[in-house]
Amino acid sequence: MDLIKSLINKKRILALLAILILLQSHAFYAQDQVLKVWPEGVPGAMINNKYQEEPILEDGRLTGTGKVVSPELSIYMPENPNGTAVLILPGGGYTHLAIEKEGFNIARWLNQFGITGFVLKYRLPSDKIMQQKEIGPLQDAQEAIRIIRRSAEKWNIASNKIGVMGFSAGGHLAATLSTRFSMQTYETDGVSARPDFSALIYPVISMRDSITHPGSKNSLLGENASEENTANFSNELNVNSNTPPAFLVHATDDEKVPVENSVQYYLAAKNVNVPAELHIYEKGGHGFGLGNIPTNAEWPQAFINWLKSKNFAEEDSAYIFSYFKDNGADGLHLAYSENGFDWKALNKDRSILEPQLGREKLIRDPNIIKGKAGTYHMVWTVGWTEKGFGYASSK
Repeated sequence: MDLIKSLINKKRILALLAILILLQSHAFYAQDQVLKVWPEGVPGAMINNKYQEEPILEDGRLTGTGKVVSPELSIYMPENPNGTAVLILPGGGYTHLAIEKEGFNIARWLNQFGITGFVLKYRLPSDKIMQQKEIGPLQDAQEAIRIIRRSAEKWNIASNKIGVMGFSAGGHLAATLSTRFSMQTYETDGVSARPDFSALIYPVISMRDSITHPGSKNSLLGENASEENTANFSNELNVNSNTPPAFLVHATDDEKVPVENSVQYYLAAKNVNVPAELHIYEKGGHGFGLGNIPTNAEWPQAFINWLKSKNFAEEDSAYIFSYFKDNGADGLHLAYSENGFDWKALNKDRSILEPQLGREKLIRDPNIIKGKAGTYHMVWTVGWTEKGFGYASSK
């Protein structure tokens, strides 16, 4: 099995599956669990029975929501977790949440790379249900990170690989979490709320009138925001050496949230030596999600590449097809493909493992799969008349 191991390491293979098993694997990732963020009661909440959540449904599915009263965390588990998790904060100008396009769809996409997605349905600032509305969303985001970190082992997550991704106003919340994670907004158990990285996608960063999104500012701070609150929630002014690495995406022709928001955050990170990567596209407007034109549709892959460079995602994977030739007397053969259509034999199409089990000593119908602990398991038919199977494993 040493030869198999060396080939696996060489190709950086994440999933070893027979092609039929691969084709039958989950094409879509389902929501595994929904947790209440505050099961014991929301801090700083005001009871208002007339204030009710307003979900937006299309064809029976939840696409958006407003007037959130009870924050929830929807968990999307990948088939083979790689230890990284992302807290996803949908946008909506702090008046509603585009929870499908900038939440559930993002979690499903991240699942393809072994990343566990957590979509936060956070409270939207309102004097009708909050004693201090400007910190309500931040309370939810801080506690969401703490929930993930507390249960990291249970969900096969590394406690130092928990990031945050926010879109538009959700990007403002993600940036606020990244710069004000230690701000005492409620009594805690001491678990860190610091994200290990952030992805800010066409984000509202600043509350300063020159570059802010007025709707987001008015919703969060009110129409007569104080200079102190404006500065406290202008995240480009609060970046410091403890701010986590950042990945930023924006379009120059964004007429709702000026591109200067991302530029200012990037420059602030650069000035204190916080790793940051900024992607600016000429066109795309606002709210393009995973991309709406060929250029900005490249940002998801750029983000995955960035995660790889920071060891938050594994190197490129490949499909592996296990097979035998003739009667199976010469043993195991492997081929690989990067797209599932074009295949190339490994080891010059020579056997990788010679048969040693059973009377007939054959390897027929080999099937290989990766277990939850990262070990690869293979079973095969050892002969025509044998009453058993061959088994081998390798890390």
